[in-house]
Amino acid sequence: MAEAVAGWSLFGERVSRFDGWLVPSDVWQFARGAQYVADGALPYVYESARLTALPLYVVLEAPVYAVGRIHRLSESLSVPNPYPTMWLLLLPFGLLGVVGLALAAGSLGRRLGAPATVVHAGVFLLAVVPTCLYGHFEDACMLAAVIAAVCWSLDGRQRRAALALGVAIAFKQTAVLVAPAMFATGLLAPNRRRLLEMAAVPAVLTLPPLLLDWQHASRALLRTPNYVTAVARVAPWVPSSASTVDAGPPRLALAGLVVCSALVVWRRRRRDVSTMLALAGVASVARIVVEPVTHAYYLSPGLVLLMLASPSVRSRWTTLALGSACLLLYRWHGAPAGLWWALMVATVLVTAGSASWAVTRAQALHSEPTRGSLVGGV
Repeated sequence: MAEAVAGWSLFGERVSRFDGWLVPSDVWQFARGAQYVADGALPYVYESARLTALPLYVVLEAPVYAVGRIHRLSESLSVPNPYPTMWLLLLPFGLLGVVGLALAAGSLGRRLGAPATVVHAGVFLLAVVPTCLYGHFEDACMLAAVIAAVCWSLDGRQRRAALALGVAIAFKQTAVLVAPAMFATGLLAPNRRRLLEMAAVPAVLTLPPLLLDWQHASRALLRTPNYVTAVARVAPWVPSSASTVDAGPPRLALAGLVVCSALVVWRRRRRDVSTMLALAGVASVARIVVEPVTHAYYLSPGLVLLMLASPSVRSRWTTLALGSACLLLYRWHGAPAGLWWALMVATVLVTAGSASWAVTRAQALHSEPTRGSLVGGV
């Protein structure tokens, strides 16, 4: 996976029309944040352009950026540069998250009895490709931490699971959509201690910016501007003249719906990992309905979780195929907006519905009494 992504980035110009290395532009917004952290200005990291994720990734990237700056590696922050040599450091660092995601997914797949082929194919097509094309390696790190939390909860290591979920949120706050599913299904004990352990890492990283630079930090973390770009898909209700849209209220509304759904699952006493993965996956892909501006990588975490939740090999391959179709729709740039949105919403609903139905059916078959139990075990 790492070799394929690195090779395409550095040598893709030979088979494309792009003059220079294929470097995603969003990489540099995290590089700008890493520059702030390397200069000791973590509380003011949200002064940097377009950084809206929690700052754990830029904190970890800061030493790498500092090494590149010591060796005078070139960037593409303010002046376009077709061959930014800083990318030779940032790319391997970002691919560490991809490798971690593959290892975590393989570990969970073994616990669920899923073949390694379908698990790694799903991770590569549904997560690695969109993550690397858009340069959002923090998404891979976030998903790896979420899956690690699920693995540790299955092993009975509640503290590690809660801390890992907190690390996932510190990479990207959208991981908070997974927390209600884990508490509702009993993978994490719903008590004050686990909540505090989960909130520890995000609180340590976000309190300094919120206290010392409220103007920029509150805008990035609470109101969360969403930027309209050439590769983005804009919701039909967004004005065509808008360049920035406030995504805070829709995301809060989605979080409220996820909490309500988790309460329903908790009252029905669904205590299994497949239900947790399906609920978290549906909550994640539901962003396509509420977000004013979307990109393909928004769907990646939810699609991977739905693929892992599917109980059989056939249902996993089905989810993988449908999820790949969702992501491929983002490459259809010439489609009419109404037709594109109708196809996208329909495909996402079919993907989430088929995976959830497979989980529900498997649970029903598992809970049916056997013929021997009906006749007293004779």
